[in-house]
Amino acid sequence: MENRIGKLLFDKAQLNPKIQAIRCSGDSISYDEFNNQALRVASLISQVGIKNKTIGIIGSRNFAV
Repeated sequence: MENRIGKLLFDKAQLNPKIQAIRCSGDSISYDEFNNQALRVASLISQVGIKNKTIGIIGSRNFAV
């Protein structure tokens, strides 16, 4: 089964790249920025050898990756 959330984010970024995707504590990022950060996190996870597994990610509430 395809990653539905990832595909939805990618599709939204392609259609509306500059529209606000997330807002937190007065800051916001566009769908394009959000997609780029998601791809970066996915790449980092893959580089450490985690593939085809469900994982959880814990982090602070900001946009820093």
